[in-house]
Amino acid sequence: MKAAIVPLLLIVLLCGILVPMVSLAQEPLVPCGINGPDCDFDDLVDLARRIINFLLGVAVPIAAIMFAYAGFLYLTSAGDTAKRGKATSIFQNVFWGFVLALSAWLIVNLLTTFFLEGNKNPENIFSRHVTVQKS
Repeated sequence: MKAAIVPLLLIVLLCGILVPMVSLAQEPLVPCGINGPDCDFDDLVDLARRIINFLLGVAVPIAAIMFAYAGFLYLTSAGDTAKRGKATSIFQNVFWGFVLALSAWLIVNLLTTFFLEGNKNPENIFSRHVTVQKS
């Protein structure tokens, strides 16, 4: 009975996180095609950006939940090296998975900024985000 509570609680938490994200979406995933103008390369790059942003929005709460779970395992290990090793393994896997997700977001953000905005000057790639004053 206790073993069935944890997966059920995890499903309820994930639904509580994902349902508002999906239901409050205000822009379609693909803004062109059937009812609008034909799709081109810019729309394909924009689609990749939207998918990565959505997945990163899902990855942040999942990583937080997994970090909390690993911390709970670590605190309740009571000297049991197997539990401590499992908690450490979860910490490491979540950390590297989150770093990978952030790296994917960074690469997609750089590429979409470069291709969609036509910013061919490497100094101005971050001009939308950071203002650099030259003296």
